Amino acid sequence: MSKIVHRTRSFFSSSKRLLRHAKMPSRRELSITTKMSALGVVIIGLIGYVLSLLFNAIINADAIGKANVGSVEVAMAILYFTFSYPL
Repeated sequence: MSKIVHRTRSFFSSSKRLLRHAKMPSRRELSITTKMSALGVVIIGLIGYVLSLLFNAIINADAIGKANVGSVEVAMAILYFTFSYPL
């Protein structure tokens, strides 16, 4: 029981020390962080949207009979070429 109390007190004392040394970000730092986070969300969303359009087009083309290969093979090839080449 005393080990749990010691660990709890140690955690709270470390937390207090951290909060004493932490500072509020400046307006400029906060603005840059917010813009970069929003840009990341938009980029990830666009990638997901493009992949969704691409896969839907492949599936629909396969369902109509215009594709010579299966949609799974095409999707796997797209994923392979997308992630195998470094940016």
